[in-house]
Amino acid sequence: MNKIVCATDFTRNSIAALQYAFKMSNLLKKELIVLNICNPEEDDEYHSASDNQAILDTRVQLLQEYCSIHLKANFDSLQIRAIIKKGKNIPKKICNFIKDLDIAFLIMGTHGNSPFKAKNFGSITNAMIAASTFPILAIPPTFEFINLETIVYTSDFEEDDIYNLNQIVKIFAPLKISIVILHIYAYEEYLTKERLIGFQTLLAEKVALDNFEFKLIFSENILKTLNEYLLTTNTDMVAMMERKNKSEFNAGSHQDLVKKMDNITSIPLLSFNTVY
Repeated sequence: MNKIVCATDFTRNSIAALQYAFKMSNLLKKELIVLNICNPEEDDEYHSASDNQAILDTRVQLLQEYCSIHLKANFDSLQIRAIIKKGKNIPKKICNFIKDLDIAFLIMGTHGNSPFKAKNFGSITNAMIAASTFPILAIPPTFEFINLETIVYTSDFEEDDIYNLNQIVKIFAPLKISIVILHIYAYEEYLTKERLIGFQTLLAEKVALDNFEFKLIFSENILKTLNEYLLTTNTDMVAMMERKNKSEFNAGSHQDLVKKMDNITSIPLLSFNTVY
């Protein structure tokens, strides 16, 4: 996990993600790759190989200038890589680019007024959350990085949650973070507490971090309660798992919950997928 990839579409919604990625790569001491997927030109087949390469080189230069402007430094001094790839299916192209890289996570801007739209998914970020085999860190367009001290992880006390928590501990090992494990339930409290005890025992065996805090909240409105909790606490990041089936954490689809949070959250959202 020695790299961070930041996917950008040159829009206003991507600026905060780029700035967050740059600061996080420095804090975690990881290589930063800034990636843009452009649509192939309709007349590419009529261009010579040298012309196509010249077009690609121009796009790379534009991406470098974009980074320089918004990171307020000469590109050569930033020590990052700017890469352009062509493809009509943007989520698929991003996944293909990343699959052989050892990345900590992919950073993207959250859902907004970007001209990039993923058919049947609503946004490129939501499409990536649904399809990726690696963590996605979605950054709201108005968010400004100050520090990272507290991460809230929404848990359903499943084994996959333990795997994800271990990933979080490894990724952010250079930082002194606290992790709040939040479970919002709408069922019998005694059953929830029994599951919590079993989960705590298993977590202690598999994850090397002492600074865990557990929080149980009863509510039938999961999204509203979660958002209110995040707004009233000093939370720097919320982490959630993209669950493919119905879970106790949410009486409906947890998959829909992650996507809804991506659209409304005012803090970074780290999404994991059950394919892990």
